[in-house]
Amino acid sequence: MFDEMVRVGEWQQRLSAALASSSGLEDRERLDTIQALEQLVCTAQAAQAALSAELDTSTRAHHAALGEPKARQGRGVAAQVAWARRESPFRGQRHLSLARVVATELPCTWQAWRTGRITEWTATLIARQTDCLSLADRRRVDFEVARDPEALEQMSPRQVEAACATWAARLDPASVAERRRRAEKDRHVGLRPAPDTMTRLSALLPVKDGVAVYAVLSRVADAARAAGDPRSRGQVMADALVAAVKAYGAQQPDAGSSSSGVAVNAGEVSVRPYPSNTGNPMANRNSATSRPRGAPPEQTKRSRPPVRARIFDKTKRSARGHCIRVNASGSRP
Repeated sequence: MFDEMVRVGEWQQRLSAALASSSGLEDRERLDTIQALEQLVCTAQAAQAALSAELDTSTRAHHAALGEPKARQGRGVAAQVAWARRESPFRGQRHLSLARVVATELPCTWQAWRTGRITEWTATLIARQTDCLSLADRRRVDFEVARDPEALEQMSPRQVEAACATWAARLDPASVAERRRRAEKDRHVGLRPAPDTMTRLSALLPVKDGVAVYAVLSRVADAARAAGDPRSRGQVMADALVAAVKAYGAQQPDAGSSSSGVAVNAGEVSVRPYPSNTGNPMANRNSATSRPRGAPPEQTKRSRPPVRARIFDKTKRSARGHCIRVNASGSRP
């Protein structure tokens, strides 16, 4: 195996040197070479996965010999894989997780991958869609989807994902439903930097919520464009999203209190009433007589609460002011 790795290094150097000049190939030969190189890339990625799995097994055995607890065995392998592949630790952990299972639990997928039929991403999709199943069901899905490497090679990533999901739901619908329930708990919002002082704001949402929000923004953009708004459709949608979130934040009385949430209806984005301020007694003092947010003043009857006022006491003709409680009419209670 080591000799083969040395030959791979030598061949890489020869290929790098060959790129310094024109290939001199015909167009048909260029396409064939591109296809062959793509298969080589896939096989090389499969070799990386195999070596990563061996590194993980060897490191765990070494840690066990040193008396490390089982929970700590294998620590640092993902970071080493990430360093070797020049990627982030997060992606290194993803590569290692795939390498641990693909050869033993997904034999058909492994066969297609190491022969250059599929990419690492396709193998990742198959492993991801079957991780909620038992080992027997997982191998069954792997057999049904990847038993024909040529057919698998012609499928797009979306088709592969849909085929795996269909078979998983057929074999174990309860596990698939439980997986979807767990997925909803992982909803979150992320912020990543973008070039030219821009940012990418993303949200992982249940499909019904994501579709509803996008539909509302689409209708807002279509209406603005129809009214002659010079902004593009995407610009209007982005501005509407920012305006809705900022307006929601501005309506929150206390940033430290519990949030109320945003309700997305079929045709509008609305903010639900703020919940009871159990932690704020000053806010609860006049809750029964306060006007609901957004209601016109004439639609709500309330008496002005007592206020503290500082007046001049003329009876004693003293220059000292006295702090007393008066009603809205000005008379003493």
